[in-house]
Amino acid sequence: TIPSNATRIDGRGKYLMPGLVDMHVHLRDYDEKDMAVLLQLYVANGVTTVLNLSGIPRHLGLRDRIAKGELFGPTIYTSGPYISRTTGSSPSPEEVERAVIEQKQAGYDLIKIHGDFTREAYHRLFIVARTEGRLVIGHAPRNLGIEVMIEEKQDAVAHAEEYIYDKNSNSRPVAEVEAEIPSTARATARAGTWLVPNLTAYKNIGLQVADLKAVLTRPEMKYMPPRTVEVWGETTNPYMRFRSLDINRFWTQYRVLQKLTKGFRDAGVKLLAGTDAMNPSVVPGFSLHDELRELVAAG
Repeated sequence: TIPSNATRIDGRGKYLMPGLVDMHVHLRDYDEKDMAVLLQLYVANGVTTVLNLSGIPRHLGLRDRIAKGELFGPTIYTSGPYISRTTGSSPSPEEVERAVIEQKQAGYDLIKIHGDFTREAYHRLFIVARTEGRLVIGHAPRNLGIEVMIEEKQDAVAHAEEYIYDKNSNSRPVAEVEAEIPSTARATARAGTWLVPNLTAYKNIGLQVADLKAVLTRPEMKYMPPRTVEVWGETTNPYMRFRSLDINRFWTQYRVLQKLTKGFRDAGVKLLAGTDAMNPSVVPGFSLHDELRELVAAG
């Protein structure tokens, strides 16, 4: 029986779909007013769940307030702070174990990695994470290589671009990457590793380098907190350090990422849609619609 006070929406000629999920966002540490705006942008775009991949204690409070109905926003799942966040150094196996256990006790939902590891520390990460019932998502341990990530069966990779780098974080030759797509895709599928292609985040780097003004005047920017858009401007935008980038080579690499995404999908790798929302010019909610379009364009 429909309650007499129920809100009725005429759905004739329309479609009803489940809420969207952005599997790679950054909530960061904005003030209360700006955070409220950003959370609303997700829901306004039909994004009813997000996975925050750089957590701090405040995010646990946001997660709980939304769950209790005290704050309007999408359901939040969150990692803790990165485990290993630098290149050229690694936490010890004991530090890795301690971090995983402490993050579980604090209430974080999963583990995020972003940086270098020794082989022993990376192995310990998965032993402890599985013992503690925590999934591990993030970048590849670039200094160790993709093969090691496959050996340990990392639960998910947060960027397709991780597969184009060598052990020194330099982009490998495009032809080499493309030739390896079928074999790498099969190995990733066998490992059960999921992929968040994150095509939008990568593409936005090239768009900003090519014409930052055009990006910052896109229609969705009018909904953003003004202070955030200012930070994305020319003098403080971190991607402006790439202004000498060979833009044609960049777009060639992007096309390889599209082929990699399609190759992984065809090999049976499970894909997730995520955007790196709140990286410069990646607008909450709107960016997931962009990512869905990019996934379709990739095949």
